[in-house]
Order: sequence, then C-alpha cells, then structure tokens
Amino acid sequence: MSSGSQVTSMQVDWFHRKLIVLDSGISAIYRCELDGTAWSLLMSITSNVRNGGTAAGLTLDPYDNKIYFAVRGGNSPRILRANLNDGSALQVFHLANSSAMPSSLDIDFEANALMWTDTFAGSVQSLSLQGGVAAQSIWSHPFHTYNPSGITSFEESLWFITRNTVKRYRFKTGKDSTSISSTSFKRLVSTKIVHPFKQPSDGYRKCFLGGQNACAQICIPHATNFTCACRSGWVLAADGLKCTELPPPTDPTATPTVPPPCVDTFCSGSFKNLGGIPTFHIPTATDARLNPVASPILF
Repeated sequence: MSSGSQVTSMQVDWFHRKLIVLDSGISAIYRCELDGTAWSLLMSITSNVRNGGTAAGLTLDPYDNKIYFAVRGGNSPRILRANLNDGSALQVFHLANSSAMPSSLDIDFEANALMWTDTFAGSVQSLSLQGGVAAQSIWSHPFHTYNPSGITSFEESLWFITRNTVKRYRFKTGKDSTSISSTSFKRLVSTKIVHPFKQPSDGYRKCFLGGQNACAQICIPHATNFTCACRSGWVLAADGLKCTELPPPTDPTATPTVPPPCVDTFCSGSFKNLGGIPTFHIPTATDARLNPVASPILF
C-alpha cells in the first residue's frame, strides 16, 4: 500500500480465491492473493469521488461478476457497480436522499437485492438489482444516533452494528430477534457470517466456475471436489464428465430402456432434494445464481 492509504473495507472473493480491498485514502480498489502476495490495482475510483465525497463499503457478487461500493458525503451520495474481474462497465445508482451516508453493503442473493446501512438516516435500505423499484427502508430507528454499520445477511436475517451492539433482525418477517452486547466490546466495526454457503467449498467453486474439466449437464459439489450426473434420457460417459443420450426403443410396444439412477435422482425430468446439496446445471452461469440453501434446479 502507498503513502496516504486508508483501508476501509475488505471482502474475500471465495470463488476466485482473491482478497478485494477498498482504499478510501487514495480512492482505489486493489486485489491480491489470500496470502497477501501479488497485489494489483483493480480500479481507480478517483473520478467517482469528488466534491468532498469518500468511498465506503464494499461487497461482491462473484456469481454475476460484479463489485459494489458506495460514495458518501459531498453532494451526490451513490452506489457504484463494476465488473469484478477488471473493474470495467461502471454503473451508478444515485440515492434519492442527498444527505444519505451509506457505510456498509451486502447482497441478499435469494431476493437479488442490494442492502446498505445509512448512518445519517439511522436505517438499513434495500434495492432490487433487477431495477424498476425504488430503494426501501427495511429497518430504522427514530433516533438517528442509532446509526447502523457493518451489515451482513444470511437467509432470513441480517446482522449489523448499532451503538456498539450487534443486532440481528429478521427482515423478511419484520421482527427484531436478538441483540448481542458485552462490556468487552470496545469499538465494533464489522460483522461476518461463517457458513459453508457464505464461504463455498472447493467442490462448490469448481462446479460454478466450470472450465475444461466441468460437468456437461449437472454438477454436484462435495467438500473438495464434485461429481457429475445427467438429465433424464442421458447416461454418464466413461470420463465421468460428459453425457450420452440414450437411443429410443426400436419396438414401440417394448418397455422403454430405463437409464441407471442419476446419483440420487429419479429420471423423470425432476430431481429429488439431494440432502440439501446445491445442484448446478453448468452451461449457463445464471442457473447457478441461486441461494445455495434453495431447492436444486428442476429440469
């Protein structure tokens, strides 16, 4: 890092095994290996931080190859989005409230929504990434001194920091559930969820990233690797990756040939729940963009 650097946010890209760092001191975003080596500039954001604004907050969407960060202060608070792999294709979401102070961001992958804390309004906001809907407040406090920060979400709950207390809020039901405080807390700045679906396994990564050694049709991740399966009417080839279509029966009156079971499935065009294991139809990245705890993809 250079002179004047001030790291304000970091995120791990678990799919590509990179650390992404927001340096608000010199208005730049860097990436490096998880061991801290091979630093490189992902994107300079100097031109996006003007009129007294400051970059703050950072979150990643590796499923869609996107990075999000916020600019607060100045006269135009906004949230920006760019491609995660090279920082290109920058887009801007202007916030309606010119006094907004976005400070931390996270993505609700199930709802395909971006959430952020507004320390000025004392609220948590949500914006659909599909567009067409204005940002909505999903939590607020009448006293602005309860300014939230350090947001993270998982399934139906979100966690954030307010007045040196960690609050858990069930935003899909609108009910406060838990507040965690301790005299040992000095100055809380961030919250993180540690779960296999927040930090995907190697098998999960390999299924999503695909590549030359990817499954042709269905990929089932395990702890360190994956296994392949095929849709109804297909059988797995000898290489364990490709699928071969079964020939139609030659005699119309004969009983059709039934392919062997596809892992833990029945071959009628749909799949059983594989014990909570996410199942990927690899040819398109959008199929893999699911909340991993949801049901497997149906064909």
